[in-house]
Amino acid sequence: MFSFAGGEIRAVGIVVGQVQEAPQPAEFGDGGVALWGVDPGWQLPVRFELLKSPLRVKPQAKVLEKVLPTRHSPIRASGDGNQNVYLAAIPPPVVEAIRGLLGGQLEVAQAAIESEAGGELEAEAVEAAIAQRLDIGPTEKMRLSKARLGQGVYRTNLEQIERSCRVTGISHREFLRASHIKPWAKSDDLEKLDGHNGLLLAPQAPR
Repeated sequence: MFSFAGGEIRAVGIVVGQVQEAPQPAEFGDGGVALWGVDPGWQLPVRFELLKSPLRVKPQAKVLEKVLPTRHSPIRASGDGNQNVYLAAIPPPVVEAIRGLLGGQLEVAQAAIESEAGGELEAEAVEAAIAQRLDIGPTEKMRLSKARLGQGVYRTNLEQIERSCRVTGISHREFLRASHIKPWAKSDDLEKLDGHNGLLLAPQAPR
């Protein structure tokens, strides 16, 4: 996501979670409800990274006008912001044009966000992929989601085979994690729940 304000692109953001219902921020007062007529609204969690050198858009209008969408563009051909449009989708050619104008800052910001977020981005992407599947029902989605975390049916199946950590010998259940042998992301649906595709490991065991 690009944050555009005051004629500048000042920050780059990455969505780190799924959209969810949320009340409007208190600082909006009654203005938001009066304007949009809805409460609660929708909240999209995003991590932003400020750019060291914000991009002034107006001087780059000639570059951008060639790729701006003809409808619902957040930026006008003049380089001015379109006050009637917010949270607008922008096509790939616009993204690539902005990427070039930022001169490597987009990649630096992305790396900084991913480093700060750790595995959160990957985890959210996996959960979103499960939620969007149409070939399985809610129960199967829940089982796969729990299996990714080493819980649920997968752990039950694994505990029928494994009793302790193979490395440390620890057998206390509360100290053991159910870990896939074939990585979860590379397993099919059966392998993700298969007790033979895993080991019980203590957190201090090398992996």
